[in-house]
Amino acid sequence: MEHNEEGCSYTWSEVLLKTCEAAAQLRTIGKVTVRETTLKKIGIKQVKYGVLDKHFEVKRFALLEMIKVVVPPIWSLEMKTAMTVAYNHLVEAIKEEMNSLP
Repeated sequence: MEHNEEGCSYTWSEVLLKTCEAAAQLRTIGKVTVRETTLKKIGIKQVKYGVLDKHFEVKRFALLEMIKVVVPPIWSLEMKTAMTVAYNHLVEAIKEEMNSLP
């Protein structure tokens, strides 16, 4: 699934990958650590395109629905909860970077 609106382009696979990485980090080290340069790039894009809190909520819902459709045999409440927690941690880190930009 691609999104390309008014120059804003990212793939849902990128969002999914970052969320899965966040989930793995939470499981192994108990926190999400994203490279500062990656966060800076993501933060700059989010600010540039005027991303608001409500947009992150819509992305979370869409991500969870996509996973549910793509992997129905392994979809569970536990997976939904884990992916929600991971996504929320990732979003917190992105928002921190957004707020630190001039």
